Amino acid sequence: MEWIKRKKELMEKLFKRLPEVKLNMEDTALLVIDMQYMDASRHHGMGAKAKELGLEDELDYYFTRVEKTIIPSIQKLLKLFRQNGGEILYARIESLTQMAETEVYRIKSLVSGLIRILRKEKSWNH
Repeated sequence: MEWIKRKKELMEKLFKRLPEVKLNMEDTALLVIDMQYMDASRHHGMGAKAKELGLEDELDYYFTRVEKTIIPSIQKLLKLFRQNGGEILYARIESLTQMAETEVYRIKSLVSGLIRILRKEKSWNH
């Protein structure tokens, strides 16, 4: 774990500390994208399939990062937004086709919907 300490020290030397950001919950939303059992749990979906195939060690780093970094960070943000009355959105993006036009349309639709929510138009159920 010494390398983690060295990496952190290097990053602190290379980059200045980011300024503190104050959020206004009136015009801020938390968007959680693609947190699904299929690929965010070592016991379901691809994690279960990897175990079945004897490949769980190949995905250990990935799932450890999900469990120890990503999920706790999302949980902290969810708690913050819930305590302060912030808007929380969950999105699942899956690819149904190889056609780029379809993907672009889906992403534009998602962004358009988010803008409507942020403007308090609430034009789609969430």
